[in-house]
Amino acid sequence: VTVMELPEIIPFSFGEDPVNQGDYAQISCNVRRGDKPLDITWSLKGDIISSDPAMSTTMIGQKTSILIIEAVDYQHSGIYTCRAANPAGVTSHSAKLLVNGNFNTGTGNILL
Repeated sequence: VTVMELPEIIPFSFGEDPVNQGDYAQISCNVRRGDKPLDITWSLKGDIISSDPAMSTTMIGQKTSILIIEAVDYQHSGIYTCRAANPAGVTSHSAKLLVNGNFNTGTGNILL
């Protein structure tokens, strides 16, 4: 009998303070343990993130995925979830990105 081990994600966050509009942001999802093959995906507000010029995901080895936002904007605010799946099951961890900036409302800075 082979016992499969669920992925274990090391907790991550964007930090306590909001990120300023236009700043660079990066976060890593590291799977500490779990059987291979591993499939690591990122989502924002429940939608799978596919790489584009503004936001990209990159695998480093077989157990780490990095999410990069080149220039943070208001639409990047929200809950980011890293999902790690293997034959034993699925584990996920989420972190909230707060964006601080002037969004042409005429009222100054707004925290989203």
